[in-house]
Amino acid sequence: MTQLSEWDDHCREWDGCTKCPEICDGNKVFGRGTIGSPDILILGIAPGEVEDMRGKPFVGPAGKLLDDILDAVEDETGIVLTTFYINLLLCRPYDGARNRDPTHEELCSCEARLNHAMTIIRPKNIVRMGRLVQTVIDGRDYMDPVPSFDLWHPAAILRNRTKANWYKQEWIKVYRRICK
Repeated sequence: MTQLSEWDDHCREWDGCTKCPEICDGNKVFGRGTIGSPDILILGIAPGEVEDMRGKPFVGPAGKLLDDILDAVEDETGIVLTTFYINLLLCRPYDGARNRDPTHEELCSCEARLNHAMTIIRPKNIVRMGRLVQTVIDGRDYMDPVPSFDLWHPAAILRNRTKANWYKQEWIKVYRRICK
């Protein structure tokens, strides 16, 4: 079975998940990018409003900023890396119209799905986006022995554009460490 067909089976298996009924009313947001040992797996916490509507992670304003920064990093360094984007949660946790941090129960409900996804994707490196992801996944099976890097979530840069160049430099460091 190819990794792509395994991924399709994985998505079909989890598409009907209702473990968290209070947040399962939107789209399931599985992932996007290179399946099969991408150079970088970009791991976020949960889909936002745009991601929920489109059914893909990192496609809202923060994802667009991240794509622009990664394009600039590739232009500046000449290093082109394959990527896959995924979140810890499959569904968008929200209160009314606002995103919220996921509950412990929601994170636990999605853990088996994420573990299975990692066995299919088999990333070479993981970039953990934001404080919550960094604290939640320490010590998980899929993290060992995959090298990981911790960076700010691009939404933080949207709130403070003066940090955009610094953020790009942090990504350049990651790219160069991966390509050593």
